[in-house]
Amino acid sequence: MDSLCEFEGNSDMYGLGVRIGCYLQWSTSIFAENLYGPAVESCRDANTTFQFAMLAGLVLSTGNPKENAVALEGYIALLFCFASVWIASLQVLPAPKSDHADPLPWLNTKRAMRGAGDMLLNAAICSYGIYLLYVGFDQLQRTTCPETVFFFGSVELFGWFRIFLKVVLIISLIGSAATLLLRILSLFQQLYQFINQWRQSYMPQSPNPPERVRIVKISLTKLLGSIVGLGIFIVAIELTIAWNHIRNVYECASFSQLFPLVAGATNLARVIYQLTRSAVAGKTRIAWSY
Repeated sequence: MDSLCEFEGNSDMYGLGVRIGCYLQWSTSIFAENLYGPAVESCRDANTTFQFAMLAGLVLSTGNPKENAVALEGYIALLFCFASVWIASLQVLPAPKSDHADPLPWLNTKRAMRGAGDMLLNAAICSYGIYLLYVGFDQLQRTTCPETVFFFGSVELFGWFRIFLKVVLIISLIGSAATLLLRILSLFQQLYQFINQWRQSYMPQSPNPPERVRIVKISLTKLLGSIVGLGIFIVAIELTIAWNHIRNVYECASFSQLFPLVAGATNLARVIYQLTRSAVAGKTRIAWSY
């Protein structure tokens, strides 16, 4: 099949519903990380699901010759995956502070396991991205026009920008691997503490602290930085699709697109509702800082 300047995109991978669903889920993760700590765990679970699904779709479409994937589509899917890596990396930053502590050691163990799993997934994404940039893209179809992507302006994908992406992903892989090692060490430490307490016949029960107001201290710099970063990823994806005249990706008329759209919208609405209800009831107060 001859490649053209315009081509029909894979709507199941990055159609309108999929894109909006991912954008909403990313927004929900940032919202929870900065404003409503109790929803962080569930948001991370949902974000990991989106992240894994996008990586699986990327591997399936670019690794199977029968899919007739275009190199530019691999880049778009890789951009989605890398945005999810960035969202997950926000978990490394200091979490919103509150007056509630988690005294249960098994909760720390769970968080350590979750962090190690996230970093392992991030490392897998970076590794496959490096493979695509060095080998995979050259095995996929190309358009007859230069593939134009966004990087604070219009640049060609197969030029200096490709070299830049290789460097970025290699650095990201090193960072993910180092963070993974630290999280594995933390996991072993938490498991050791939990086993010691279990041997002493101490089984922690769910605490029942007195009802009190949770004060959430929000860093305005961190929040605005997260919003700006998210905006850059969204602009990069949308302009890449528009500039390369990709067709059939501006409708939402299939289950594969409705599912992530509904999931993303539902998660965002749930977190907003929970925060609003808690604030109206006087159980949550927000303090801003710079």
